[in-house]
Amino acid sequence: MGVASLVTLSDGRHVGNPRFLVAAASRLARAQRELTCKKRGSTRRRKAVARVAALHGGVRRARLDLAHKAALELVRGHDLIAVEALRIVNMTRRAAPRPDPDRPGVFLPNGQAAKSGLNKSVLDAGWGDVTAGQVALYRILWRSIMVP
Repeated sequence: MGVASLVTLSDGRHVGNPRFLVAAASRLARAQRELTCKKRGSTRRRKAVARVAALHGGVRRARLDLAHKAALELVRGHDLIAVEALRIVNMTRRAAPRPDPDRPGVFLPNGQAAKSGLNKSVLDAGWGDVTAGQVALYRILWRSIMVP
C-alpha cells in the first residue's frame, strides 16, 4: 500500500513512485545496527556515521533526480502546469489520541500504526521535492527564460 504514484497528470498518466527509502532500508538498517556497536568518539564510529549518512544522501539524491526528471518532462510537454498545494507536514502529523470517556487515563485505538506507515510512504515519495520544493518552479522559470 502507500503512495501508488508520485504524480498523476490530467490525462490520466502517472509518474511512478520508486520508493527509494524502501529499496535502501535493509542496507540502512544494517549500517545503523553496526553503528550502535561502535564506541563513541572512535574512528570506527566516525566511519560508520559517514556510511549511514552516505546511504541517506544517496536516497535523497535519487529523490531529487527523479523530481528534476519529472518536472522537466512536465515542462517540456505542457504549456500550463497547475500544482495542488499539499500541506505535507499536516498530512504526516501524528494521529490525535482518543481518550476513553469511561476510563480516565486510558486511550482508545486511533489508527496510529496504520498512519505511521502511510506517513513514511508519503515522506518517501518526496512530494515536497516535486511540488512544494523549488524543483518545479526552477524548471518552469528556466524553460520560460530560455524560450525566445
